[in-house]
Amino acid sequence: MTKVTLDLPRGEIVRILSQLSSEEREEVMREAEKERGVLKTKFISTEELLKLKGLISVGGDSLIDSERLYDE
Repeated sequence: MTKVTLDLPRGEIVRILSQLSSEEREEVMREAEKERGVLKTKFISTEELLKLKGLISVGGDSLIDSERLYDE
């Protein structure tokens, strides 16, 4: 893979990456991970992600929830 350093706005980087196949994007992310040693990206399929739906509840009203628990 060719190494290139560019000073681009984030939106332009996203536009460029969106034109790559998922395999090419994963390769770019692996290379970036090697360079920085920080990124730990793991790609999963939509089907795998949908299996997680409903495992946790996010949002709601914490005051009402806590009062309901207190009243029980």
